Amino acid sequence: MATKYDISDSDGHVYESDADLLEFLDPPFRGKEELLRHPLFPTGDGWHRTGVAMTEGGSSWVKGKITAQKWIDFLDQVGIESTVLYPTCGLGIGAVASQKWAVLLARAYNNWLHEKILRESPRLKGIAILPLQSPLDAVEELKRAVNQLGMVGAYLPGGGLKRLLGDPFYYPVYQTAEELGVILSVHTGVPQKGLLQDLDLFDHLQGCAACFTRWDR
Repeated sequence: MATKYDISDSDGHVYESDADLLEFLDPPFRGKEELLRHPLFPTGDGWHRTGVAMTEGGSSWVKGKITAQKWIDFLDQVGIESTVLYPTCGLGIGAVASQKWAVLLARAYNNWLHEKILRESPRLKGIAILPLQSPLDAVEELKRAVNQLGMVGAYLPGGGLKRLLGDPFYYPVYQTAEELGVILSVHTGVPQKGLLQDLDLFDHLQGCAACFTRWDR
């Protein structure tokens, strides 16, 4: 790349589909299409954002799949050197009720992100998701994500977990991040019941303007 930009984006997103992740689950779950009968991640608030945008006369945020090349083209278009990529559906990891399922989903997402996005360019940086339902498993996944998959940090759910993030229950994860020298970033996802309950009173998504913004607008 001839041009070197001085700006980096700290909050990009990928749009991982359940079908994408199915092939990255650990055996014996890999490729089991019956898993697609239900969403892999909890949606939390019941809104299908792309569907709402399209039925209200708008368009989806970006057409087609979000690929590594689309991100690189966008970075060049707006003059940004790199981006740190967060999940979309995976933002619901905190609401996963099953500890074992949370571990499987975190591993599948992190594997998919590394294989399909991050390997394509060093300009694309990855934020891992962790199964905080089990701090010991989260510690191991954080080590794997950083040391083997080259991710720059991990995401802490802004809602859905049964304990507040300041609980000593999570201290082993925080200590590991400090030892690895990586960031832990709190990010809100789809609103979870019990988190800022006033959000439950909204009856439309007008405030979520970013959901309806096109990159090529």
